[in-house]
Amino acid sequence: MGTGAIYLPLQALPPSLGRSWVPDTHLRDPKGNVVPDDRALSFSVPGWAPVPNFLESWLQEVSAVSQVALPFTIDSALTHSNAGGVYLGRYGDTPVIIKEARPHAGLDLNWADAVDRLDREREVLEGLENLPGVPNVLYSGRHWEHLYLVESTSLGSSSRTGFTTTSPARGPTLEPVTSGLHRVTRCSLRSELS
Repeated sequence: MGTGAIYLPLQALPPSLGRSWVPDTHLRDPKGNVVPDDRALSFSVPGWAPVPNFLESWLQEVSAVSQVALPFTIDSALTHSNAGGVYLGRYGDTPVIIKEARPHAGLDLNWADAVDRLDREREVLEGLENLPGVPNVLYSGRHWEHLYLVESTSLGSSSRTGFTTTSPARGPTLEPVTSGLHRVTRCSLRSELS
């Protein structure tokens, strides 16, 4: 098999919606029964869905790789799409945010896919390491074709609260904020030039 994207459409449009093209949130088996659309981390084909012969070896490979243990645990999904997802999880005992990017999906205007963008995000975060309010990269790596970025979480406040509590009228200076903005700008410029 080559190295292109393979999409197996399993989701259907409910007959009752006709031509409105509003996607159904469930799968329907061949008898028309609604079955859950399992959005697990690893790819799986429902038992009732036929797999074309030319994809059988690929599916076996994917299934084998899907059994490899990840260095983090996903507890719940915050969001997911064909380009990847954002999850709450744990890295050891540490609560984390886990971002997943899938290749050949989520192309932007520069033809960068989700993997390119998540890798760029990692570079920027590493350039801003230990800056207050910026998550630190705890892990970045590939699992099968997907790129994962595990970031620290921090309890914080909104930007509005941050700016009003560091207002010169209240006493503390804006030096930490301006210093952080300068660092973000330098990191962003390095990323743009590379």
